[in-house]
Amino acid sequence: MSRCLSIAPRPHADELLSSWQGRVACHYGMTREALGRWIGLAPQHAAPGGFAAADYAPAAEVLAAWSRACRLNPARIDDLALRRSGRMLDRHVWAREAGGVFVGYAFCPACLEEDAAAGRDQYFRRRWLQIEALLCERHDRLLVEACQYCGAGEGLRLAFHVGQARLVCRRCGAVIGRAAIERREPSPQATAIFGALGAREPDEAVMATACLLWSLLRPGMPPRPVIFCLLEETPALGGAPRDCKAPLSSASRDWRLTTWIAVAQLLDRAGARDVFGAPRFEIEQLKTWTRSRPAQLASRTAISTRSASAYASLAENILASPEWRSRPSAATARERLLGRLMREALSPGGARRPAIKGERPGIEGERRRKIRRLGTLSSD
Repeated sequence: MSRCLSIAPRPHADELLSSWQGRVACHYGMTREALGRWIGLAPQHAAPGGFAAADYAPAAEVLAAWSRACRLNPARIDDLALRRSGRMLDRHVWAREAGGVFVGYAFCPACLEEDAAAGRDQYFRRRWLQIEALLCERHDRLLVEACQYCGAGEGLRLAFHVGQARLVCRRCGAVIGRAAIERREPSPQATAIFGALGAREPDEAVMATACLLWSLLRPGMPPRPVIFCLLEETPALGGAPRDCKAPLSSASRDWRLTTWIAVAQLLDRAGARDVFGAPRFEIEQLKTWTRSRPAQLASRTAISTRSASAYASLAENILASPEWRSRPSAATARERLLGRLMREALSPGGARRPAIKGERPGIEGERRRKIRRLGTLSSD
């Protein structure tokens, strides 16, 4: 059964759908999920999980129920869905709201302070969830995720305060506004770079480079993302991307900023090398360190198989060889000998390295293992 609300705040043109729904619920002392159920939505639609279902492409049932309950034109509600902007899903930050808490939403404290000063509800802007949005276009200051009173980044919630909806810190409960403590802003040169990077939607080269930076290094190298090779110090992984195929969408604001700087250095965009310096390694070198090998290397190392009769013949030759007939009695030495005979039989031409006078059985395998270890250390 659908219900109508007596009054409901109207959405702003630049507001997120989840932000507007949260403001309406706040005025009734409820969460977005609770109000959604009250107006007749099924549980899965009252609290859609994740960014895609909540803000990017909400279900038609959700849009229809909220437009009826708030007495709004359905087209106006549909316009709040971010898919209408034409941007792809991975060009947005995948922030989410659950249980009345907004997690992963970057914001401009100065904009929220202006909302309060003008006597209107505080709300989240759509622009703040674009992956290239590092600065507030209005105030030319870095967007933040953490509370500037207690420093916690656990999310914000809406609370009714002095007749208006206010965004407050989940941990300390402080109303978000201008910084309560001083924070260091980037240099004017760095600010100009961040503004230039955020002036247009990222192209495919940016997206591919960001994915490369969060690819894992190939086996034999330290098990960490490629981006760590470009950093002077190894940082903590808190806030790292949840999805390495969409790192700019699923990383925290701090890691998103770090990734953008690295991308700009590697692609030489917006004068990043003049301010942050040249990257420690070039992009082609980084590509060779990832798990994904180039196609030409894969073709060179393709395994050529033999027929079953050929393998049977090799096995018979090994068992009939003088070395195997005079095999040692110790199990370890016998297995080592068998392994060497198999390698020699399977090697091109079946060639065998000349024996070194005084060499112990099995020393060849040990030498090869040492060479492999040295090669691994040098590649690190």
